[in-house]
Amino acid sequence: GEALSLLSDPSLLNERASVLTEVALIHRAAGNHIAALETIEQVLAYYPQIEGTDDNLHRHLWVAALIFRDAGQGERAVQLVAQAHAAFQRDLAAIPDEQSRQAYAQIRHNRQIVAAYERGEWG
Repeated sequence: GEALSLLSDPSLLNERASVLTEVALIHRAAGNHIAALETIEQVLAYYPQIEGTDDNLHRHLWVAALIFRDAGQGERAVQLVAQAHAAFQRDLAAIPDEQSRQAYAQIRHNRQIVAAYERGEWG
């Protein structure tokens, strides 16, 4: 039924992941770390099915990294940042012209991922 069609449609999964990521950020901002973790875990469960289907999906991994870091799970946070950085680099390499690559690299979450991954700066 409906659940099966949802799971087989990447655009619907992308939308659901985006909504859940925003909800997780709201929980994080409110200091509700348990709810933030529970919500972002759902996004991570979807991630393998949506990976590579759209640009900027690695933002979900970045938000997850922040939430795990807040929860004191630094090792998991570092793994997620490494995964987000690798996905960002793949997306960046796929952009043919230099000007567009620079613009893409300047998107806020991409700058944050690079800072955390390359310099250990988590903002």
